[in-house]
Amino acid sequence: MGPNLGGVTCALAALAALLPVVSPVPFGLQIYQCTKPGVIAPGFDDGPWIYSEDILDRMQATGFIATWFINGANKGNIYDYNSTLRRMIDMGHQIGSHTWSHKDLATLTVDGIKQEMILLEEAMVNILGYFPYYMRPPFLSVNAQALSVLKELRYHVIIGDLNTKDWEYQTQAGIEIAKKLFVDGLDLGHTIVESHEQEVWSHGVLIDYMIKIVKDRGLKTVTVAECLQDTQVYRTVRDPNAGQPMEPEPTVTYSLNGRCGNINAGGNLGWTCPPNGGRCCSKYGNCGNGADYCTASVCQPAFGLCDAPKSTYRDELSQSNTATTIPSRTVSNTESARATPTPLGPESTTPDGTCGNQGSGKDKGYTCKPGACCSKYGNCGTTFDYCAAPVCQSAFGKCDPAPERGSKTPDGTCGDISKGNNNGYA
Repeated sequence: MGPNLGGVTCALAALAALLPVVSPVPFGLQIYQCTKPGVIAPGFDDGPWIYSEDILDRMQATGFIATWFINGANKGNIYDYNSTLRRMIDMGHQIGSHTWSHKDLATLTVDGIKQEMILLEEAMVNILGYFPYYMRPPFLSVNAQALSVLKELRYHVIIGDLNTKDWEYQTQAGIEIAKKLFVDGLDLGHTIVESHEQEVWSHGVLIDYMIKIVKDRGLKTVTVAECLQDTQVYRTVRDPNAGQPMEPEPTVTYSLNGRCGNINAGGNLGWTCPPNGGRCCSKYGNCGNGADYCTASVCQPAFGLCDAPKSTYRDELSQSNTATTIPSRTVSNTESARATPTPLGPESTTPDGTCGNQGSGKDKGYTCKPGACCSKYGNCGTTFDYCAAPVCQSAFGKCDPAPERGSKTPDGTCGDISKGNNNGYA
């Protein structure tokens, strides 16, 4: 399949995810594991960022598929990475929400939570024409109020069960711990991964290691939606089913957070353990496949069997929802033109935030707007990650002189630690 045809195919797949169907995945509930057997779903948070294109190059070379939980304004600004987001879709990846500015949803008011979600929705509609049903909360932090708002906004809340904690181990020695956590999680049968694309040791070491391990073990990587057997991934309008009767629940409701049955931790939910790995529901209301779950005196067979021969899962394809107002769509000439902008000549001012001849720049030779430097990864910016001498390609743009310590922040960073980068801005 040629590169152009492949891009159109993936674009059509993304648009097909807008079709009116009934999702088997609940809204406003924390989700920890896949229901589809034999797959894992890598997830990368906190982008898009200057490393995204390089990571995509390496994934494309190996057929590694992931879900990207993105922010609108974190280290980078989403509008500087329009082409990167479109490339993620064209490659068959999934894009989910990680909120606009990475605030802890458990600390916000109802209006604050809605603002964090809707600001990113609006940006994604401007860039892609649609926005997601899937999200991962910053810091994996939610409370009852946040879950209630996310249910109202119709979001699937992804937590995952394989956390590399790579943000905590950003040193040459520390990243070895993140690598071990990844392998240990796979050995335990965990399936939904959390990692971060904007961390330097994750970009430089951990992601290559994950790709190698997946290849060596013959594992199949899929999007989070596919691992949950869901095809309702994106939407074009807010609350398409408002005022419409709810669709009936599937005959079997698989547990997405390890709780099952009706007693103890099961809490009268009646969920069945998913078929991946053959899990039984213990009398304590938890799914597992060891002796503490599978022995006759402990297992509740009505809610899951160890080494079950097959899944009886009913997915959304067996049902239809004609009440939704989401239209069917095709890839029009206008959309194709938008996804592949006409190239400008070298030394032209960048139209999309890319620059130089390497990384995201890829021999375009664009220059940044005044006051911004072109990083060695081919993106324009004004923060330390772009302006520092080892990173800046000054031939394609130079940053303005940095403000003095104690002066008002020019970019939202402050102090000396973490993103403050010892600038001492107020």
